[in-house]
Amino acid sequence: KNVLWILNKCVYGLSDAAQMWYNCVKDQMKNAGIERCPHDDAFFFWKPNKDLQGTMSIHVDNFIFGGTPKFRVHVEKTALLPFNVGDRQEGSFTFLGLEISQNPDTYEVTVSQQNYIMRDIQIIQLSARRKSQKNHALTPDEFKRFKS
Repeated sequence: KNVLWILNKCVYGLSDAAQMWYNCVKDQMKNAGIERCPHDDAFFFWKPNKDLQGTMSIHVDNFIFGGTPKFRVHVEKTALLPFNVGDRQEGSFTFLGLEISQNPDTYEVTVSQQNYIMRDIQIIQLSARRKSQKNHALTPDEFKRFKS
Protein backbone atom coordinates (compact mmCIF):
# COMPACT_ATOMS: atom_id res chain seq x y z
CA LYS A 1 0.00 0.00 0.00
CA ASN A 2 1.22 3.52 -0.84
CA VAL A 3 4.14 2.13 -2.87
CA LEU A 4 5.37 3.60 -6.14
CA TRP A 5 7.06 1.11 -8.46
CA ILE A 6 9.59 2.33 -11.01
CA LEU A 7 9.56 -0.15 -13.89
CA ASN A 8 12.59 -0.81 -16.06
CA LYS A 9 10.34 -1.92 -18.92
CA CYS A 10 6.68 -1.86 -19.79
CA VAL A 11 4.42 -4.51 -18.31
CA TYR A 12 2.09 -6.35 -20.69
CA GLY A 13 -1.48 -5.12 -20.39
CA LEU A 14 -0.76 -1.51 -19.48
CA SER A 15 -2.36 1.12 -21.68
CA ASP A 16 0.99 2.05 -23.22
CA ALA A 17 2.22 -1.54 -23.73
CA ALA A 18 1.44 -1.49 -27.47
CA GLN A 19 3.32 1.78 -27.92
CA MET A 20 6.28 0.45 -25.94
CA TRP A 21 6.31 -2.71 -28.11
CA TYR A 22 6.22 -0.63 -31.31
CA ASN A 23 9.02 1.63 -30.04
CA CYS A 24 11.12 -1.43 -29.26
CA VAL A 25 10.57 -2.83 -32.78
CA LYS A 26 11.20 0.58 -34.38
CA ASP A 27 14.45 1.01 -32.44
CA GLN A 28 15.61 -2.47 -33.36
CA MET A 29 14.93 -1.78 -37.05
CA LYS A 30 16.78 1.52 -36.86
CA ASN A 31 19.77 -0.15 -35.17
CA ALA A 32 19.79 -2.73 -37.98
CA GLY A 33 19.87 0.03 -40.60
CA ILE A 34 16.30 -0.72 -41.72
CA GLU A 35 14.43 2.52 -42.38
CA ARG A 36 10.82 3.30 -41.51
CA CYS A 37 8.64 4.46 -44.38
CA PRO A 38 7.68 8.12 -43.89
CA HIS A 39 4.12 7.36 -45.08
CA ASP A 40 3.36 4.22 -43.04
CA ASP A 41 4.70 3.61 -39.53
CA ALA A 42 4.31 -0.17 -39.92
CA PHE A 43 6.37 -0.44 -43.13
CA PHE A 44 10.16 -0.65 -43.17
CA PHE A 45 12.74 -1.05 -45.93
CA TRP A 46 16.44 -1.82 -46.22
CA LYS A 47 18.28 0.11 -48.89
CA PRO A 48 22.03 -0.18 -48.38
CA ASN A 49 23.97 1.89 -50.92
CA LYS A 50 20.62 3.20 -52.25
CA ASP A 51 19.79 -0.29 -53.59
CA LEU A 52 16.49 -1.69 -52.26
CA GLN A 53 17.19 -5.13 -50.81
CA GLY A 54 13.95 -5.83 -48.96
CA THR A 55 10.87 -4.65 -47.14
CA MET A 56 9.17 -5.55 -43.88
CA SER A 57 5.77 -4.82 -42.45
CA ILE A 58 4.51 -5.32 -38.92
CA HIS A 59 1.00 -5.80 -37.59
CA VAL A 60 0.80 -5.94 -33.79
CA ASP A 61 3.36 -8.72 -33.11
CA ASN A 62 3.38 -10.24 -36.61
CA PHE A 63 6.23 -9.59 -39.04
CA ILE A 64 6.16 -10.16 -42.79
CA PHE A 65 9.18 -9.46 -44.94
CA GLY A 66 10.56 -10.20 -48.35
CA GLY A 67 13.62 -9.38 -50.35
CA THR A 68 16.95 -10.71 -51.43
CA PRO A 69 18.71 -13.60 -49.67
CA LYS A 70 21.12 -10.97 -48.28
CA PHE A 71 18.16 -9.11 -46.76
CA ARG A 72 16.79 -12.27 -45.17
CA VAL A 73 20.11 -13.03 -43.49
CA HIS A 74 20.44 -9.40 -42.37
CA VAL A 75 16.91 -9.32 -40.90
CA GLU A 76 17.28 -12.61 -39.06
CA LYS A 77 20.70 -11.76 -37.62
CA THR A 78 19.91 -8.18 -36.61
CA ALA A 79 16.35 -6.88 -36.61
CA LEU A 80 14.56 -10.04 -35.43
CA LEU A 81 17.30 -11.39 -33.20
CA PRO A 82 15.96 -10.09 -29.85
CA PHE A 83 12.39 -11.22 -30.58
CA ASN A 84 11.08 -14.73 -30.10
CA VAL A 85 9.96 -15.22 -33.70
CA GLY A 86 8.00 -18.41 -34.26
CA ASP A 87 6.89 -19.80 -37.61
CA ARG A 88 8.76 -18.77 -40.71
CA GLN A 89 7.10 -19.52 -44.03
CA GLU A 90 8.01 -18.90 -47.62
CA GLY A 91 6.63 -19.67 -51.06
CA SER A 92 2.87 -19.86 -50.43
CA PHE A 93 1.28 -19.16 -47.05
CA THR A 94 -1.51 -17.28 -45.28
CA PHE A 95 -0.71 -14.17 -43.25
CA LEU A 96 -3.48 -12.35 -41.35
CA GLY A 97 -6.11 -13.70 -43.76
CA LEU A 98 -4.06 -12.83 -46.85
CA GLU A 99 -3.06 -15.70 -49.12
CA ILE A 100 0.44 -14.91 -50.32
CA SER A 101 2.29 -16.82 -53.00
CA GLN A 102 5.49 -16.23 -54.90
CA ASN A 103 6.35 -17.56 -58.32
CA PRO A 104 9.79 -19.20 -57.91
CA ASP A 105 10.77 -18.40 -61.51
CA THR A 106 9.75 -14.74 -61.78
CA TYR A 107 9.66 -13.88 -58.04
CA GLU A 108 6.27 -12.26 -58.71
CA VAL A 109 4.20 -12.05 -55.51
CA THR A 110 0.44 -12.54 -55.55
CA VAL A 111 -1.83 -11.53 -52.66
CA SER A 112 -5.42 -12.74 -52.50
CA GLN A 113 -8.28 -12.99 -50.03
CA GLN A 114 -10.35 -15.38 -52.13
CA ASN A 115 -10.66 -18.07 -49.44
CA TYR A 116 -11.46 -15.48 -46.77
CA ILE A 117 -14.13 -13.88 -48.94
CA MET A 118 -15.74 -17.16 -49.95
CA ARG A 119 -15.66 -18.73 -46.49
CA ASP A 120 -19.16 -19.18 -45.11
CA ILE A 121 -20.65 -16.78 -47.64
CA GLN A 122 -24.42 -16.98 -47.82
CA ILE A 123 -26.45 -15.88 -50.80
CA ILE A 124 -29.30 -13.57 -49.83
CA GLN A 125 -32.31 -14.13 -52.06
CA LEU A 126 -34.16 -11.07 -53.37
CA SER A 127 -37.18 -10.98 -55.62
CA ALA A 128 -36.82 -9.59 -59.15
CA ARG A 129 -38.97 -6.61 -58.10
CA ARG A 130 -36.72 -5.85 -55.12
CA LYS A 131 -33.55 -6.21 -57.22
CA SER A 132 -34.87 -3.50 -59.54
CA GLN A 133 -35.26 -1.05 -56.61
CA LYS A 134 -31.56 -0.22 -56.45
CA ASN A 135 -31.95 3.20 -54.78
CA HIS A 136 -34.42 2.15 -52.08
CA ALA A 137 -33.36 1.90 -48.46
CA LEU A 138 -33.05 -1.53 -46.88
CA THR A 139 -36.03 -2.83 -44.94
CA PRO A 140 -35.32 -3.80 -41.31
CA ASP A 141 -35.41 -7.49 -42.33
CA GLU A 142 -32.99 -6.92 -45.23
CA PHE A 143 -30.68 -4.94 -42.97
CA LYS A 144 -30.64 -7.81 -40.48
CA ARG A 145 -29.90 -10.39 -43.22
CA PHE A 146 -27.12 -8.29 -44.83
CA LYS A 147 -25.53 -7.49 -41.47
CA SER A 148 -25.18 -11.12 -40.42
